[in-house]
Amino acid sequence: MTKQISIFLMLVFALFSCSRNDEVTNTTPLNPTSEASMTQNSFSSANDGNLGYWLYIPKNPTANMPLIIYLHGGSGRGSDLALVVGGSLPKFIYDKTIADIPAYVLMPQCPANKTWEQIAVSLNQMIDNVVAAKNINIKKISLTGHSLGGSGTWSLGATYSSKFSCIAPLSGSVTVSNSANYVNIPVWAVVGSADTIVSPTSSTTIVTMINNLGGNAQLKIYTGATHFDVPELAYKDTSVNILNWMINQTKP
Repeated sequence: MTKQISIFLMLVFALFSCSRNDEVTNTTPLNPTSEASMTQNSFSSANDGNLGYWLYIPKNPTANMPLIIYLHGGSGRGSDLALVVGGSLPKFIYDKTIADIPAYVLMPQCPANKTWEQIAVSLNQMIDNVVAAKNINIKKISLTGHSLGGSGTWSLGATYSSKFSCIAPLSGSVTVSNSANYVNIPVWAVVGSADTIVSPTSSTTIVTMINNLGGNAQLKIYTGATHFDVPELAYKDTSVNILNWMINQTKP
């Protein structure tokens, strides 16, 4: 009888220990067998109504992962999410020419005839919603975009600098007099020297100004690249590896 009681107590202790370990472990994959995927979603905002977005979910996602936000260019605006995956980073992820990103990637759609600056409040709310739902590491939220999205990256990076761990604007316009707004956030700007749609001059000028003020900004110029050459060059350039740079940045 004493032996049976001892065995029973040992089993109870083992079960209790397993339960305790499950409670303190927060790096266990939420779905260990899942593959990376892209899902279409909608966010209801008070100011701008329903805003559609794509969400890249990495393979075997865990709690406390980084989040990259990508802002598309002018041709992606509207209410058809297929427009968003028509080019640049969303297309590369969608067709799997860029794969195995160890982060969530949020790719919202800007309404027709709007700019990212005009929906900044709603976009900020969408980001907060995804951060809460996916248990994102709030110190690893980065922002990037091309063309209209590059300009939006500059603008939102200044307005919400305390939210982002870094920004990577591609072929975007920026007000150089706002250079002080970027002193406390790492910046990696990318431009093409042959861009005739958005002059690279403002990016090259403000990067110098940010660094002169004690900030941390760098610039990648692709010689001979046009406006529309830049996304593929930047996101697929393994010598630059800008996505990894973004993922590795951590807000103080």
